[in-house]
Amino acid sequence: MQYVTKNVSVNLWITTRIKISCNSEKFLYIMSKTTNCSEIKVHYIQYCSVLEKIIRKAKEMYFSELLSSSENKSKTSWNIISNEIGMASSKKFTQTEFNLGNKNISTNQLAKVFNNYFINSVNELITVQSKTESAVFSRRVSFPYEFPQIITIPIYCEYNRSYMHNIFIKK
Repeated sequence: MQYVTKNVSVNLWITTRIKISCNSEKFLYIMSKTTNCSEIKVHYIQYCSVLEKIIRKAKEMYFSELLSSSENKSKTSWNIISNEIGMASSKKFTQTEFNLGNKNISTNQLAKVFNNYFINSVNELITVQSKTESAVFSRRVSFPYEFPQIITIPIYCEYNRSYMHNIFIKK
């Protein structure tokens, strides 16, 4: 069986350090949204601006290297522009058939079969559900006990600062 390959843009300018920094930025974003500490929010904003400058510089260095090493600079520059705008992905080949043994099945056929399966399965669930008890009753039968209380643990600003400091020292 052959599968349709996903169009994945390969950004060769992304280094492992930029990936690590982006993960740290995600962590800082979550921290800034979950705490009321203004220092964390200010640090997140500063970190994002520095990361944005680093990404811009990495792209600039990568693309200038591409242009300097190419023989046809105008074609290379238009390829770079197309990739950055996103127009290059529309020109790529998309498979419209699957070869399954001796059968060739088009993607339109597969989509119709797939949609019909799920439409019919919902109808079957609706008819089966109407014949059985309610969902709440069936849940109470399967778990008759009370759920334990969830204990919330407050996170303090000082703890967050020391935790973030340790993360950045390790990297």
